[in-house]
Amino acid sequence: MKRMLNILRLLAIPLSLLTSVGCLQKTGDLVRFPIDGTVTFGGQPVRYGTIMLKPDPEKGNKGPASSAIIENAKFSIPTSRGVVGGSYIAQITGYDDSAMTPDNHLSEQAKPLFSNHEISVELPDGKSTQVFNIPSLKR
Repeated sequence: MKRMLNILRLLAIPLSLLTSVGCLQKTGDLVRFPIDGTVTFGGQPVRYGTIMLKPDPEKGNKGPASSAIIENAKFSIPTSRGVVGGSYIAQITGYDDSAMTPDNHLSEQAKPLFSNHEISVELPDGKSTQVFNIPSLKR
């Protein structure tokens, strides 16, 4: 589990930093807000995954993107990497326990429960808690 979380952190943090730095240079001083929340899939907690919050340019949001690791259905983004208010697209990928090997590593054959699921969300100008409920896939 620790190795998977380390891998996910390695993927999420550089992308968040890259997008944040680029936006800060273009927009000057931004007021960012922390965000946390939960993610479920088919009514069940998402054990592991990632969430990327991307500003929705079609709705006029030019703020920074941010990302976080989902662990035991929860995610948290601090103010320093937070979001601005407005329209965002949440892009979420989730895994379950079967993605982990007995020694708590991400299996090379791991397949996500769902991948890059996108949800439009309107974020407030302030701290927020969001709940993302991903419907189970129809088979």
